Amino acid sequence: MGSARARPDGFLSVTDAERQRAPDLGLPSAVRLTRAALPLLVKAGTAVTTAWSVAVALPDPLVIGCGAAEAAPVAFSTAPSKEVGPCGIRVSSAGAGPVRTEPWRGGDAVAARVSNASGSRPGDTPGSERRAARAPLTGRLCEPGEIAGLVLFLLGDSAQDLAGSDVAVDGGLTPTG
Repeated sequence: MGSARARPDGFLSVTDAERQRAPDLGLPSAVRLTRAALPLLVKAGTAVTTAWSVAVALPDPLVIGCGAAEAAPVAFSTAPSKEVGPCGIRVSSAGAGPVRTEPWRGGDAVAARVSNASGSRPGDTPGSERRAARAPLTGRLCEPGEIAGLVLFLLGDSAQDLAGSDVAVDGGLTPTG
């Protein structure tokens, strides 16, 4: 999530204002978008998806607010799925593990901020692209197009019976049971 701020000093360094800011970023936008789109979706008989990251299932102390911020929209999406499911509307959550995008790169990336704060090399920090790529079973970062492919699948006819589901593209990073 773009709101993730590196917290190399841990939980106690997060202020109440920062803790409150995290859920306020994701949930209101999910609620507003769903409220605006739902009447059109019911009329068209299509599906809506919301996105989250692996931080929902695998919270990371370095980005402590991220999991909480992204869990709220996922939990929220379950209620509309139950309400509009009988109308043929499928509401599911599409989630991602580490994705090869700008937050992993550059001077303001999570890894760079953590390495600057800890004095370590960027490639060796827990938030680095190199270390993140080793975490999934596939040994690579997800490409943005793979997330788009999942969303298109969820919106399509092949996903007729997927409703109220959480589907992850994370290289096997999130354990399922």
